[in-house]
Amino acid sequence: MTRWMVQNIDSVVFIVNMINGKFRTPKINALHRLIDWLNAKGANIPKLPLDTSPLNSNAWFAGFTDADGSFNVKGFSNNPSTHPSIQYYLPQRTYDISGDSLLPIMSKIAEFLSVKLNERTIAEKYTQFIINTSNRTSNKILIDYLTTYHLLSSKHLDFKDWEVANNIYINKLHKDPVQYEKMKSLKENMNNRRTVFSWAHHSSIVYGLV
Repeated sequence: MTRWMVQNIDSVVFIVNMINGKFRTPKINALHRLIDWLNAKGANIPKLPLDTSPLNSNAWFAGFTDADGSFNVKGFSNNPSTHPSIQYYLPQRTYDISGDSLLPIMSKIAEFLSVKLNERTIAEKYTQFIINTSNRTSNKILIDYLTTYHLLSSKHLDFKDWEVANNIYINKLHKDPVQYEKMKSLKENMNNRRTVFSWAHHSSIVYGLV
């Protein structure tokens, strides 16, 4: 993974002004500490509150998905009469490092996607919130949103393959052995199994403040 570090004060101030007021998670606490530090050095940056606008009003949720979401096609067997599951999966720890809960934003995402927010415990001590879409309604909401606000990473390729698999399934074409094999092929080349990458989708994206 490539990491970039911005250390020039003017560049840091520029970035802070770009993202100020657009946070939706407890990570805003770290941003506000940075603003305090910059203001102590002569900047004059207001500490704007969390963004509470509708999730479908900007690209924030697309960025969140690029970071932590995944697209999956599950439930295959050797029998085309079985019912695959077309899932979007988003886990998040229940508490931020600041100690604040992620329940408010995860509940808002679950409400937006019309799904239930679940919670699970890992190794008897680490808890996560889980959002999982697997029905037509929630998947359509997600497809409509990500068609408007594109993913920027290679995860966009997984989304497009996932969308094709979803269309095959909801139109009941997976009962055709040829289409069933197509779904399997899509599944087998998604996520960490992907070997062919394209960044052509970037050419259709208008960049700007979101």
